[in-house]
Amino acid sequence: MSQSIEVVIPVHDVQRPFKRAVGSALEQRAELSRLGVELRVTVVLHNLGAAAGEVSKGPQAGSESAASTALDGVTWLTCDDGVRSPAGPRNRALDESTATFLSFLDSDDHLEPGSLAAWWKAAQPDSASAVIAPLRTPEGTILPAPASGPLSPPSWMPSRTDWPTGACRTGCSAGQCSQTSVSGTRRGCGPARTSRPP
Repeated sequence: MSQSIEVVIPVHDVQRPFKRAVGSALEQRAELSRLGVELRVTVVLHNLGAAAGEVSKGPQAGSESAASTALDGVTWLTCDDGVRSPAGPRNRALDESTATFLSFLDSDDHLEPGSLAAWWKAAQPDSASAVIAPLRTPEGTILPAPASGPLSPPSWMPSRTDWPTGACRTGCSAGQCSQTSVSGTRRGCGPARTSRPP
């Protein structure tokens, strides 16, 4: 398979339900394989010290938890940068990855069944470089992907006359954009839900 998706899960605290996150990714392997897409799952153990070795070993063979926490096919990386930020483990995974697409999943979150295949299919018609997916809150509310539209500076930043005002990445002016969304409708200028490779 020449196409691949890698799901990266940084783990900063072993008390978080990271095995649920890993399982939610691994459960999608067969569906992606049918699409000709290889699934890789990478867990980055961040500033865990000696606990990192125990976590990456998984449960002992024959233990009660061995069957429910099968973590076969997972790549384990460590990142001991001493910084309390998700940037370090994410950058570590980026440095190591050779995947076509990369997805970051927080250790206390999980993927909906079929989500990776749906994102893959959404990216294909436009050969998108990225897909920004909606999120579901624990209460079940769907938070849409960030809205498209003109960019403006945050309220705390002083005004600048050269701040971007809605030109899309191809350089066309506002209202003249010819890019289309995945559904085939004109999306206008500004950040999009998918972006094409340069």
